[in-house]
Amino acid sequence: MSYTFIAARYANAEQTAAVAETEEAASVALSAVDTPEDWAALMASGIPIAPYEQPEPPLVPLTARQLRLGLVAVGISLGDVEAAIDAIEDPTDREVARIEWEYATTFERSHPLIEQVGAALGLTPEQIDDMWMGAAAL
Repeated sequence: MSYTFIAARYANAEQTAAVAETEEAASVALSAVDTPEDWAALMASGIPIAPYEQPEPPLVPLTARQLRLGLVAVGISLGDVEAAIDAIEDPTDREVARIEWEYATTFERSHPLIEQVGAALGLTPEQIDDMWMGAAAL
């Protein structure tokens, strides 16, 4: 298939792969190795290809101590967290959340409970990330 390229961004530091927006499809993954004809067409198209952006490394897991101290450091009490958990409507989900909060020894930033409780406390994902990075140093 031939594409009419609109925009593209390199998908790796070696600049041998890219993700391109086209008129024919929302986005297309191309590489010099796997799709050489499409890659050549992209290179010949003359559109500027945005540089590769290194993804942010995932945030490190926190110990229960680090998470709790991080919350207190940004003005969130442990009682606030417990109230947010108590407000979960589904009884099974609420009990699972309570067990996670009380007994987990480490917490992953990507765990859905972190986002759910954070939102209930009025925190944006960016504020959670900031708190997380601060707590990681504790």
